[in-house]
Amino acid sequence: MKKAFVFTFLIIQYCSLVSLAQKSIVVLGSSTAYGTGATTYDSAWVGRLQLEFRKNTADGVDTTITNLAMGAYVTYQVMPTGFVPPANRPATDEARNVTKALSLSPDIVIINLPSNDIAYGYSKAEVMNNFRTLFQTVTTAPGNIKCFITTTQPRNLQDATMRRYQRDLADSIEAAFGKYAINFWDDLSTTDGNYNIRPEVDYGDGIHVNNLGHRLLFERVKAKDIFNIDVVPPVVIPPVVISDFNVQLQNGEALIKWHSEQGSLDTYFDLQRSSNDTNFITLCRKSKQGTSQSADYSWTDLNPLIGKSYYRLLITEPDKTSYSKVVTLVNGGKALDVDKIYTTASSLNAEVLSNKSEALELSIIGMSGAIVGKQSMMLAPGVTSITVPISALSTGRYFLRIAAADGSYIVKQFVKLQ
Repeated sequence: MKKAFVFTFLIIQYCSLVSLAQKSIVVLGSSTAYGTGATTYDSAWVGRLQLEFRKNTADGVDTTITNLAMGAYVTYQVMPTGFVPPANRPATDEARNVTKALSLSPDIVIINLPSNDIAYGYSKAEVMNNFRTLFQTVTTAPGNIKCFITTTQPRNLQDATMRRYQRDLADSIEAAFGKYAINFWDDLSTTDGNYNIRPEVDYGDGIHVNNLGHRLLFERVKAKDIFNIDVVPPVVIPPVVISDFNVQLQNGEALIKWHSEQGSLDTYFDLQRSSNDTNFITLCRKSKQGTSQSADYSWTDLNPLIGKSYYRLLITEPDKTSYSKVVTLVNGGKALDVDKIYTTASSLNAEVLSNKSEALELSIIGMSGAIVGKQSMMLAPGVTSITVPISALSTGRYFLRIAAADGSYIVKQFVKLQ
């Protein structure tokens, strides 16, 4: 009986060691995580971490670390596959992004992007939005995966304001992610208020750290005891809902308004405009306001296009992007115009543009000049879709004449099909 108990105890111990050893970590990041500044990879903080986990050799199975970091990378390049970056921001690298990390079935993902975003002029708000999206992407993925975000590091940037931004972001990361933030700031920064790299840890370029700096970073990760911190419970946030999206012309300016419900606080809206309903440009970005519940937004296009223009919202949520409906605006140009005209065997269809409410008379005129059809209608400001029955007409060419009460009119040719 005693032998059986001892044997069972040993089996339990062995299984516990196997469970502890068979862990997987994926590191995402830029040059610091890649190992720049260290004389050898084993002297870099990620290399030191791998060596630390190899000390558990009882079962011959290591905790593995996959390092996907690449020099000069910023948060945008590790965003989830399918993420649409704003204008003038790099696309994701699907070989080194968070989606790739999750495909490796890790227990832990560590994200180390310490200074490039601010150095490239990105705002603190967009960097924090990206970190929140990455964190949520990992922690809501199947498998109870933990995510750790390292803070920013000091960098000897010429602009004192940008150095301050680095400091502010370090505080913001610790405030946002709490025990899942790893402090990579305090051991590396000068204490004179300039927020430069301490000379004794500077690799020599004012950007990277040397062996001592990497050792200090490794010790911060080791002290975090990452395997023994509770898993973040997944947070399910309903998708954002857009309503009351509209545009109005006021004193020569276009006022665009919309209302949102639900959605993550990390949601943002890119208001886009087009002259042809195909090629859109981004005019402004609005972040989700207040709580995750309802909010109203507005923006004024001070220089709307002459004629007809189209507006839409590109909606970026942590796990997807989508578009709102398209709304149209008619600004000046001709008081009366036809934007689109096409026919079927039974109807003539057109989009009529007007800058005021008015009564119109529609006439269909044959090639001989005879009027073969007529109807009246009221037109509202903006774009109005009209449909005119033409099934009784013979096949051939005709003219559509649209006349206003003030004597103005427009004529468009069309073909009646069989």
